[in-house]
Amino acid sequence: MECTRVVLIPTTAKEAAQRQAIRSKLYGACLFFFTGLSFDTTPKHQLPCRPKFAMFAKPTTYHHSETNGTVVLPVVDSHHNMGRKIMHMFQWASHLNAAYVLYLDMDVAGRASHALLTNMFDELAAKGDAVGDVLDCLTPANQLCCCGPIAQAHFASFYNLTLPYERAPPMLWGGGGIGLTGVALRRMIALTPSLHTTSDHTLSLWARAANVAFHQASWSRKHIEWCSSGTMDVHVVDTQTWQCQNTRYRNRTSVNLECYSRP
Repeated sequence: MECTRVVLIPTTAKEAAQRQAIRSKLYGACLFFFTGLSFDTTPKHQLPCRPKFAMFAKPTTYHHSETNGTVVLPVVDSHHNMGRKIMHMFQWASHLNAAYVLYLDMDVAGRASHALLTNMFDELAAKGDAVGDVLDCLTPANQLCCCGPIAQAHFASFYNLTLPYERAPPMLWGGGGIGLTGVALRRMIALTPSLHTTSDHTLSLWARAANVAFHQASWSRKHIEWCSSGTMDVHVVDTQTWQCQNTRYRNRTSVNLECYSRP
């Protein structure tokens, strides 16, 4: 099959059965699963408060094995290494010269159908550049309420945000699936991206640096849930203080600003 439409799915070596189940129901596109060389079980909460973000060093050659659409990349699979992994995935995929590329998490791919996959590719072809669930309301304050202090620290440092209600640039939420045209991907590959711990922040900033336009997808509506009110579960007390509502972080009213300022 000519790989005009490509689906990239991050996975681990332990998920062989899930990969086979996805292959059996998703067809009409070239599916590739990407695992790392090993697996690190370090939990998210053990990430450092002061993250150090690095630029992605592009390898001159790829050292990987490929069996039945599964590609082994020179990375360690872990919660805090998804940014590096997605860079390898898209650089690898750029050599396929596909017209359209979809990035799906394993859980998204597991729930998807052939009809949904076809619709996603058709919508990407119609809208162009990048298609996904566009979040344009993310701030250090609501990232604490949403995801906890460590995620907030990494978020604010990555975008160089120093005020609680300062908005980050729009991002494409990876949990809904992200589509890129081959033209957009080639523009991105010409640049050296900065790595976040997560894939969606890394991919989004990389795409923005390449002047890739973001288009809201019809297949995901997280932006309505998170961004329609403009507050995203944050009750503003004053310029430096807020309260989280209806979350496990509801009792937090402020955060040490030095924790999430760029080192």
